Amino acid sequence: MLKVEEESLYPTLSRMQQRGWTKGKLGVSENNRQAKLYKMIALGRMHLRKEQKRWESMAIAGRVLIQGVFRAVQLSGYPIGSPAGGIEYGCNIGGLWIP
Repeated sequence: MLKVEEESLYPTLSRMQQRGWTKGKLGVSENNRQAKLYKMIALGRMHLRKEQKRWESMAIAGRVLIQGVFRAVQLSGYPIGSPAGGIEYGCNIGGLWIP
């Protein structure tokens, strides 16, 4: 679950409105308090789809990289994982330990 703090949320919503991705208006919240209500418009949805594709591409690239490293470690003949208390072999890539 993604947790967003108020200190980040409202400036972000304001920037999104300035960029034309959302529209905001004053209204009444669910608990009957005055609030600014935001709605994503077509340009914002288009930008969101573009960003989703970019993140999906990065996730796929990361998965391919990790799978390649895992396969290379397997082919090297070193054991991957070990019984509790034993030595574990793996690979360190940029500070990321891959067992």
